[in-house]
Amino acid sequence: MVTLLRPGPDSPADASLPSGGSESERMAKAVSMARETAGPTRPLHGAPGLVGRLIIRFHGHVEDTMRMNRPRGTVVATIVLAMAGLTVPATAAAPVAGPDATFLKMIHQGNLAEIATAKDAQKHTTSTCVKQTADMFVRDHTKFDAQVMALARSKGVTLPSTAAATQQKQLTMLKSLHGRPDYKPVWLQGQDTSHRQALALIDKEVSSGKDSKIRATARAARPTVAKHLQAVNGGICHTVKGATDTRT
Repeated sequence: MVTLLRPGPDSPADASLPSGGSESERMAKAVSMARETAGPTRPLHGAPGLVGRLIIRFHGHVEDTMRMNRPRGTVVATIVLAMAGLTVPATAAAPVAGPDATFLKMIHQGNLAEIATAKDAQKHTTSTCVKQTADMFVRDHTKFDAQVMALARSKGVTLPSTAAATQQKQLTMLKSLHGRPDYKPVWLQGQDTSHRQALALIDKEVSSGKDSKIRATARAARPTVAKHLQAVNGGICHTVKGATDTRT
């Protein structure tokens, strides 16, 4: 049984709403009851709103909203939903825009490009070092991009579906070098450049981003991206696992 009380000299009698019935029936009854119970709108210190104390008693538990000064429609809607056994929806946050959104879009495109070029190297390099580095890039950028995509969804940011045009051009050029000795140096130099660009994006977001969650994601990813740059620094393949750097 749900009871709604509105204490005061002009309060209506207590009203009860049976908890049974379908959702639509409960909603209709709650609307009718809330309208009768809410009473007229009266000012509080010159401000329009619902005055008094609204107490919702549900199965022996009492919730006192204390003094309210919100638009009557908002209060009634909240009461209706609560009494009908429905969840009161939270106000939707505005989508992230500006530099934070730009960071998510650009770092996502960077991840797509890194994954694609690393997968190409996995199949076509003859260097053990490059193969190991490519394996690391695929693993880490796939994980990082999953975080970026989840964050973008939660922030209302629509991400590009493909890498940037220049990044796609780089992949096309790499594919033209399959089986040639210059594939390795071109791949390594491209990775050096792209990871420096990724670090610059991350550092900018960490230092000046407005959204705390996006900044935190960028900060957490930085050590991994820096490790990747170390692996291809100067266009030379370095084995970053362990204490010894080998060049092959």
